[in-house]
Amino acid sequence: MDSLPQNSRIEELYSSFKEARERITRIKKELKCYNDIDSDIQIPSINEIRYVVYHTLKGLNEDELKKQDEEFRRAIRHCQRASYDILEIGITDKIEYVKNFSYKYRNINIAEIIEEWSEFQKKVNEINISLAEINRSEYSNIDYQNLAEKKYQEICDIVDILDNSVEELYKKIKERRWAIFKLTSSVLFTFASLTLLAKKFVTTYSIDLAAQYHKLFAWLKNILIQ
Repeated sequence: MDSLPQNSRIEELYSSFKEARERITRIKKELKCYNDIDSDIQIPSINEIRYVVYHTLKGLNEDELKKQDEEFRRAIRHCQRASYDILEIGITDKIEYVKNFSYKYRNINIAEIIEEWSEFQKKVNEINISLAEINRSEYSNIDYQNLAEKKYQEICDIVDILDNSVEELYKKIKERRWAIFKLTSSVLFTFASLTLLAKKFVTTYSIDLAAQYHKLFAWLKNILIQ
């Protein structure tokens, strides 16, 4: 294949670099779980950008058009790699968020608020599996980016719905806590009443009758605890 003119290749390089930079900036702002280790999660993409700079400078210093063109091609490939590296980080971040969400609200029926919850869990699991199984060598860089971008948008849509449901879920948690409080208060009141009644038996009736009542009280207590 004949080499493209230098200006055309530089324009392609600039376009790839711009796309990678914009994607890194966008996804960085959308991270949910990895903000505390911000410098660490950027390393793969930043390393690729360093290679972009290296090959670009090397290409500009080449006298032969063929060698120059090859260096620019390499720089473009590193731009594309930086782009889908940050996509993978974004997807992994959202998967982690959904896992944390599921654990945080584990004591309530999330499906009562989010009807598609079961479907969302399956979808996130599918995205996680597909991310692990996709072999990049089977795709061109552009095709792989498009596929990763599609998966990223799918999981972002799910996360948006989860975020919008937090207020209703919190109301559900407060309702559950109130129900537990009322039940606990009722049980404690029952125990207290029975205890007072037992003391009355001790002072009013014989010791034997009180002992029999204490057995009854223990039996009732075991039933309530179960």
